[in-house]
Amino acid sequence: MKGDIGVIGLAVMGQNLILNMNDCGFKVVAYNRTIGKVDEFLNGAAKGTDIVGAYSLQDLVDKLAKPRKIMMMVRAGSVVDDFIEQLLPLLEEGDIIIDGGNANYPDTTRRTHYLAEKGILFVGAGVSGGEEGARHGPSIMPGGDKRAWEAVKPIFQAIAAKTPQGEPCCDWVGRDGAGHFVKMVHNGIEYGDMQLICEAYQFMKDGLGLSYDEMHRVFTAWNKTELDSYLIEITAAILGYKDEGGEPLVEKILDTAGQKGTGKWTGINALDLGIPLTLISEAVFARCVSSFKEQRVQTGKLFARTVTPVEGGKQEWVEALRQALLASKIISYAQGFMLIREAGESYGWDLDYGNTALLWREGCIIRSAFLSNIRDAYENNPRFGVLGYGSVFQKYFGKLPAGVAQGGCQGGRMRHPYALHGFGDYVLGRLHDRTSACQPLAGTARLLRRAHLRTHRQTARRVFPYQLDGQGRRYRFDNLRYLIPLPKCRPNRSDGICFAGNRKMFQWLYDVLWLLAPIWIRRYLDKRSGSAPAYRAHRDERFGKPYPNPVTGAVWIHAVSVGETRAAQPLIRELRQRFPDAPLLMTQMTPTGRETAQVLFPDAQCRYLPYDKKTWVRQFLREHRPMFGILMETEIWPNLMTECRKSGVPLFLANARLSEKSLNGYLKVRRLIRPAAASLTGCLAQTEADAARLAKLGAASVQVCGNTKYDLMPSEQMKTLAGQFEKRIGGRPVAVCGSTRVYRGEDEAEKLLAAWQQYRGDALLVVVPRHPEHFQTVFETAKRFGFKVQRRSDGLPVEPDTQVWIGDSMGELYAYYLCADVAFVGGSLVDSGCQNIIEPLSCGVPTIFGFSTYNFSEACRHALASGAAVRVESADAWREAVEKTLSSEGGGMQMQAHVDGFIAQHRGAGARIAEAVREAVCGHRGR
Repeated sequence: MKGDIGVIGLAVMGQNLILNMNDCGFKVVAYNRTIGKVDEFLNGAAKGTDIVGAYSLQDLVDKLAKPRKIMMMVRAGSVVDDFIEQLLPLLEEGDIIIDGGNANYPDTTRRTHYLAEKGILFVGAGVSGGEEGARHGPSIMPGGDKRAWEAVKPIFQAIAAKTPQGEPCCDWVGRDGAGHFVKMVHNGIEYGDMQLICEAYQFMKDGLGLSYDEMHRVFTAWNKTELDSYLIEITAAILGYKDEGGEPLVEKILDTAGQKGTGKWTGINALDLGIPLTLISEAVFARCVSSFKEQRVQTGKLFARTVTPVEGGKQEWVEALRQALLASKIISYAQGFMLIREAGESYGWDLDYGNTALLWREGCIIRSAFLSNIRDAYENNPRFGVLGYGSVFQKYFGKLPAGVAQGGCQGGRMRHPYALHGFGDYVLGRLHDRTSACQPLAGTARLLRRAHLRTHRQTARRVFPYQLDGQGRRYRFDNLRYLIPLPKCRPNRSDGICFAGNRKMFQWLYDVLWLLAPIWIRRYLDKRSGSAPAYRAHRDERFGKPYPNPVTGAVWIHAVSVGETRAAQPLIRELRQRFPDAPLLMTQMTPTGRETAQVLFPDAQCRYLPYDKKTWVRQFLREHRPMFGILMETEIWPNLMTECRKSGVPLFLANARLSEKSLNGYLKVRRLIRPAAASLTGCLAQTEADAARLAKLGAASVQVCGNTKYDLMPSEQMKTLAGQFEKRIGGRPVAVCGSTRVYRGEDEAEKLLAAWQQYRGDALLVVVPRHPEHFQTVFETAKRFGFKVQRRSDGLPVEPDTQVWIGDSMGELYAYYLCADVAFVGGSLVDSGCQNIIEPLSCGVPTIFGFSTYNFSEACRHALASGAAVRVESADAWREAVEKTLSSEGGGMQMQAHVDGFIAQHRGAGARIAEAVREAVCGHRGR
């Protein structure tokens, strides 16, 4: 009998969900990227159950009934995309992928649409309740492609928590990212609730002088009122708990709080949608403050805080505090539901707000009886926007403001940080028809600000004509405007300054950045010069210094470094056929890229491209007056792009690629990037996915031309060098690990070398680090593991008993690949997205890559599907794949044939790009 559902990810949440599903009668197939965890789980927590393990994704898919339902309980981000790309070739139309992690809702929306195009149904399910909830009944908030709901509904509603009336705390939320959006707001409300409780505790401790036992009794009593909730319940339990020595546990808990990002996302989305999420945002900031423990301790020594006890009876104050806490809790939920409502209307999600409250009634961290009131409020009036307006809550608002004001004022007098309860002003303001935000004086002030923005230069002269320097001398203040001219800003809908969304303001900030940046850039170049002296040469070219004898009317190609310069070879070959009389101008950003260009294109003028300061860019364009320009791959320089358009220089982004991670980064400053992208004459993308992302960025005339790296043929120089390497190595099999990375403290080469200790064959392992500063580190690591090691730089023949050879040279990776019998692509066993998988494949080498492939996800997926490459999840799996490929029965020859067919299928991008450029340039000249 095949499984009902598969679960990927065997951390605690994944394990507990699987056990919950099993208890509810579903047959579950469990898989983890680290295979050892599968056996550990089956022999541990799952022992005695009928839970089945899978040892590869293919095995997982084969063990599931159709339509297959696969739920991922993995870290949010690129890991989810990596698993999706691995699963796609294995699934059929109508199969379902579920993401149960804390994904950001735009990612869920993107994945839903991406998979729908391929016939796969995607569900983004927010799962709340922690480890205990996952095991015994969580709150589940599914959204995405509703066609999947009927298939997953029986499973989700069976494992979900139940209300006292037996209703499951799980129902369909809405399309696209609605489920994860609601989960995000849930987490934001949780932040607010927890901070409110902390402030109430601190008030009782410092202001009222209550003992822990007294506070335990207070919270226990509160839990029998309208404040009945899980968080109040566990707070009472924590305050009453004592350790083995009879001391309160609270005194031994460090007063710092971490966060996973969902609270921050909630605040950011509130700003985007214009919702006053004051309480939740302040709770996020309170967590940020708590993390500065050392600074708080130091400041506390300098400024002693004296706490003044409150005056009056403790019982009266406890009741006032309860009222303040309840009012603030209402505020927190009101603001959260306002955000959900605004998102639902803005994104067309058609949400059921009362049903959302039901989802949180049990199973999650913010579960409380209070949520039933919210559901009733929405059932009585589905259209009201603020909970405080509902008849269900009117009974509270007659007396609560007094408690809010009383508690907030006393918190200030006793010098206690009482920020969240202070947001009772939100309630007090809602009880009046006017607030400070809409008084006539405030409206007049906004009109004056608008007038000031239109005439700021004249105003600056009249109001601030002079400024004193350090010696009391006067100078003209308004002269500063010639250095940094302020933009004329467009007011936003509320008549304020639209700062974050104003294009001119972003452009102004970017220009200011380039006024200041040269100081830090020079320091950076000085630092790099210590390990790479070539960074000292030709530095002035980067800062706009006039170039001697500049070539004019050239075909201009900009390639950042070595990889991009090599990728330009097929394109330049085709361009020279179409523009035979035009000289060639090559610009780079790295010394190694410049050196490579000088070797590959000896007749070209090679120089550094100036940084993106407007005056430097204009100087460059005036000097060279290129026929047209091509930026290779992902080079986005806003000032360069806009100045080319103004100067009439056609500019193309060729061999263009853009990962989802990079797109999200660029979209944060989209007001700056989109006008620049729209200035491009053409955008020639590698894949359909790249084209879609570039179009979303604002690029016009986007078309798919393929990847020029498939067209690369090893040069005669590289073939000669490879022959020299083979002579030094002898006739041994060679496994090359190219461009290994150190990423966020993880040393990929160290992982590979540790796994290679178990290798018992005669193959030579060649490790080529990505960056020269790691050459020595990798050499020392190999020696530490007990290998006999040699270096390419020693110039000596590789001895027969040498196990590891360090490729400590730059620009020679092709030569290493030409010597290889099997290659591994670095950057894929650490989460840096994979280096260029096409390079070893174009050399005809069977290739292995790891789990992180977001930089080359399409190429990796196609190579995997064609049989030209193998994907592994760990360094040990890499070693096993190498052994299998090198063995006589391992299919190495068959894999070699797949590699040749794969490369032949994808060639021709250089010609397609060159022709598209020719047509656009000729059309531009015709205009």
